[in-house]
Amino acid sequence: MRTFNDIRWSALAALGLLVACSDMTGPDASRRTIGILQIEPGTGAAPARAAGPTGSVVWSHPPGEHFTVPPNVIEAPDTVTLGQSVRVTVYTIGPNGCWRADGLDVAKSAKTFELTAWDRHSGFEVCTQVLSYLPHATNVTFDQAGEWTIRLRGRRVRSDGQADLSITAERTVFVRSG
Repeated sequence: MRTFNDIRWSALAALGLLVACSDMTGPDASRRTIGILQIEPGTGAAPARAAGPTGSVVWSHPPGEHFTVPPNVIEAPDTVTLGQSVRVTVYTIGPNGCWRADGLDVAKSAKTFELTAWDRHSGFEVCTQVLSYLPHATNVTFDQAGEWTIRLRGRRVRSDGQADLSITAERTVFVRSG
C-alpha cells in the first residue's frame, strides 16, 4: 500500500524531471547559438533518421542519405501578391529536450530575405532524448515583383560532436504584381 509520503516523493521527483528541461535562471547569451539544420551521422554511429522531403529547397551543402533534416525546413507559399504580408516559418533541429527556439533575425536586401534562426540550450546536463523540430516564424512583405529568395542560415553538426559547418537552405518565391 502506498503511503502519503510515497506519493509526495513521486510527485516531487516528477516535478524535478519537468524542471530539468527548462531554464529557470533567465537568459544566458552563452547558451544561444545558430540553429541546427542538418545532423550528420558520426563515425561508427548508428544512421540518423533519413532526410525528409525538403520541397524546392536548395542547400549550400546538400544532406547525405542518412542525415537528419527538418521535413520542411522553409515553409512559405510558392507565389504571393506584391505588397502582401506573408508568414514564413523555418525549422531547426533540437537534438534533445533541453533545446528551445530563441528568435529569428531577418535582413532584407535586393530580392532576398536572409533569416538566421537562433536556438538556446537550457544548460542542464540531463535532458530528455527527444529530437524535435523547432519552429521560428516571421511575417515578411515583398515590395517588388519577380523572383525572391528566402535564405536560411544555420549549421550542420555531426552526431558525435566532431564537426560544425555553416550552411544555408534557400527557397524561391515568385511575387506577382496583382
